Amino acid sequence: MRKFLLKFYQLLSTSTVGRYFLVFIKKIQIDELVRRLTYGLEFILPTHSMRMSEKFFLNNKAEIKYITDNISDDLSCLVYQGLIKFRCSSSRKNLLKHMSPPKQQYFDNTIFQEPLIDEHFVDCGAFTGDTLQSFISCYGEKHTFYLFEPNPKSFEKLDKFIKNKPLQNACPFQLGTGSKKSEVSFSVSSLKSEVSFSVSLLEAESSKVTDDKDAQYTINIDSLDNVLREKTITFIKMDIEGAEYDSLIGAQEIILKNRPKLAICIYHSDEDMINIPMWMIKNLKNYNFYIRHYSDTWIETVFYAIPNDNDVCKRH
Repeated sequence: MRKFLLKFYQLLSTSTVGRYFLVFIKKIQIDELVRRLTYGLEFILPTHSMRMSEKFFLNNKAEIKYITDNISDDLSCLVYQGLIKFRCSSSRKNLLKHMSPPKQQYFDNTIFQEPLIDEHFVDCGAFTGDTLQSFISCYGEKHTFYLFEPNPKSFEKLDKFIKNKPLQNACPFQLGTGSKKSEVSFSVSSLKSEVSFSVSLLEAESSKVTDDKDAQYTINIDSLDNVLREKTITFIKMDIEGAEYDSLIGAQEIILKNRPKLAICIYHSDEDMINIPMWMIKNLKNYNFYIRHYSDTWIETVFYAIPNDNDVCKRH
């Protein structure tokens, strides 16, 4: 049975028809059954992708050592090393061992042990308000929210969520974030990834900037420095399908000025696993850094940067 499932899973993961079948499975809501059937299998990544990852990380051993030397607790080191091993071999053993509860993503109680008060929270990749709802559930509504979502359909739902609450201090922007002001092509897909697939990582919708001439939308993007230059910012979260690094560059002024807490996704590429932590460690002085992972696959890895005076997570 195990060999059959493995062969079946590989076939689905590497064919176009199989990918759409996985989407169909998701839509009829039996993905949990399939996930349980295949949970004992090592998560499958294309062999060529693993080889490329292995070469990339071998070429960046010095950077990996620099990052692990500068993150602030042993769990972060274990998570980071487990993620790199997974990307190179698809072995989930260490990944699952050090996985954090998904409901704690961005507001992890091993990092934020005290209530957050009067935050000025920036959500890049606000989607339909899912992270906003999580924030409110943890810390209430008495905060100021700046919410960026370029997908027109998602933004409409986000705006509706804000009005239905209602939230008095929420400022939604139908705008993507980047290093500078520009106009880009933008696509929305029902598939989470074009590289590798698992039933457990499929989502209803995924958005990203693209060079595809047939993209569904043209959107405006701008830097946080341009949009929020005059604002006080205390917390920035980013999950923007690989645009995190450019958006950090475009937020450098307000980050250095305000010294906010940061929760930045680094899972979208191998390069992000190196470049984002390197940039943050080198540019943010008197910060502590943490890595947490919130899924049983390669998605949902967050790099946290917490100013020393706000830090509540101790190295073990």
